[in-house]
Amino acid sequence: IDAPISVSQEGMVYFTDRLSDDLRQKRREQLLAVTEDDVKYAAITYLKQHETKRDYSIAIIGEENEEIEKNNEYNVYRMKIDEAKES
Repeated sequence: IDAPISVSQEGMVYFTDRLSDDLRQKRREQLLAVTEDDVKYAAITYLKQHETKRDYSIAIIGEENEEIEKNNEYNVYRMKIDEAKES
């Protein structure tokens, strides 16, 4: 959040996100004010409850992997890409 940006990047941030310097600074201060307890609370509230309910999905897109294929928790679907559409 504190990486230096050029003047043109500053203008682009304002143009695309409509964030003034004041709003950007406020967001920065809020992010830096997050505590370890805040992160733990968010994880328990928004992530852990879903883990036990199993009402979520995981998608992995990439090369074939024997470990994943052997794991019965995953359904592996192969995507067929029409080579004619690629070119």
